[in-house]
Amino acid sequence: MALKLGTVDGAVFGLENLEIYKLKEVWKNFVFTPSLNTLMACLIINMDSFKKLPANIRALIDNNAHHVLLETAMNSYVWDLYWSAKASKEHPFKLVRWSEEDISKVRKVGFGLWDTVAAKSPRCAKWVDIIRTQMRELGKI
Repeated sequence: MALKLGTVDGAVFGLENLEIYKLKEVWKNFVFTPSLNTLMACLIINMDSFKKLPANIRALIDNNAHHVLLETAMNSYVWDLYWSAKASKEHPFKLVRWSEEDISKVRKVGFGLWDTVAAKSPRCAKWVDIIRTQMRELGKI
């Protein structure tokens, strides 16, 4: 409704929500590349509760969580491909693909904010460090 009324200019949803939330009725454009709806596949467990689990269950989680999270991320990627093909044929909005130049500009601005975020707290600094490491490993910086 906020999109329809113009209260907001955009929202972050995956294409699979076209029918569920009736977004097909209000979307004019969908940014497909880069994915602005990147799945943050993570598993968050209270450490005190985790330590209370039997050793064999903790081992199962430690040894298999990354496989489950990878599968979740890959399923999301496949669904995006499926829904983009379906959506571009059945709905009147435009699938937008940014140029590499535009992606690079936006990434540079975003990366430039990291120091500000890291300065907020030691916990934020740790998260920024994790993301920096990941971006280096992916060859993005």
